[in-house]
Amino acid sequence: MKRLPFVLLLLLAVPAGAEPGRVALRSGSIGPAATAGEPVSPDPRIRLVRFAGPPTATQLEALAGVVDRIYTYLPEHSFLVRSKAESSLADEAAAIGAAWTGPFTAAARISPEIAAAGRDPDRLRPVLIHLFPDVGLGATVARIESLVGKKAEGSAALARFSRARFLLTEAEIAAFRQPLAELGPVFWIERESRKVLLNDTSTWVGQSGLAGGGATPVFAHGILGAGQVVAVLDSGIDIDSCYFWDAANGLPAMNVCNGGTLTEPAQRKVIAADFLWQTECSGGISALEWSTDSHGTHVAGTVAGDDFAQPGVHNARDGMAPQAKLVIQDAGFQVNPCADMPGIGCPVVDLVPIFQQAYDQGARVHTNSWGDQEDSPNPGTYTAGSQDGPNARGSSWA
Repeated sequence: MKRLPFVLLLLLAVPAGAEPGRVALRSGSIGPAATAGEPVSPDPRIRLVRFAGPPTATQLEALAGVVDRIYTYLPEHSFLVRSKAESSLADEAAAIGAAWTGPFTAAARISPEIAAAGRDPDRLRPVLIHLFPDVGLGATVARIESLVGKKAEGSAALARFSRARFLLTEAEIAAFRQPLAELGPVFWIERESRKVLLNDTSTWVGQSGLAGGGATPVFAHGILGAGQVVAVLDSGIDIDSCYFWDAANGLPAMNVCNGGTLTEPAQRKVIAADFLWQTECSGGISALEWSTDSHGTHVAGTVAGDDFAQPGVHNARDGMAPQAKLVIQDAGFQVNPCADMPGIGCPVVDLVPIFQQAYDQGARVHTNSWGDQEDSPNPGTYTAGSQDGPNARGSSWA
């Protein structure tokens, strides 16, 4: 039996309640083709297969046997597949109980944000193009670069769907979205919303769920974060603050824009500082002023700040885990069309290597006090950034 990928791609999916019998995508719902014929597909072998209800294990095994590849599940009771070269798939799918098969059209591959682009023609937007995993990434990216007249800002070969990022104006998006969607290797085109720094929680709210009162039941049980290493990806840290400074050991280990994993475990608080922004790495780092913006210091203090006047015990000024240690990943601060943190790129780079760096330094908790819904026309959606954690395994640079 072939191993089936069971991945629900929520970037494509819409909430429950779509029309019965149809495949529900964020780009619209798709039903069986009309008798006059079906829409043209950029790649006729990439097909949707929909069952009338939840498919059985036997049906799934049979589907795997009549297609070359099952890419993913789509709501409801549907699968995106690549058919065999000699097969139209319709008869084989019907024989195993599928209700209908249909094309994966160009229109189905365009997110609502991309479809609506053009109202602010000169505004730059980061665009993320997902590619099928079994296409030549390098050749496909070169083909897209030739079409849009710009170089990709980063490409990643992932285990499920590869990604290429471009920084385009809304006018360029409007001009190129249809030609891009008509490329066979393109799976989905979306806009990466701008990532903005966020941190507005308090110790007692997290521990008790109450808006006031100051109750800290976690601390009351003696849980203060001992033995834990937490990574903070933000705008840096004020390293000589009383909440982080180690008077005995001085500055922690530094990894200056090299992906390094040096640490100093003996440090009282910060065991490593990883600098990710080239402006800082080329001479912008001073001995103590590592915080380009105070947000990173605020976040680090919320996580594990520990006043050295009373080390190791909790007082009202300390953070959530005062006995934990920190890995600081300093992405700087600079407002641009993609993120408040230039160290993660514009467009934003694949974050997996950054997460892996912190993991290799001993961190098992990674905090990111920023979001990407600031200017999204559809707030609350599951974005590409939300997927970066689950995609951590099997990811690589192209």
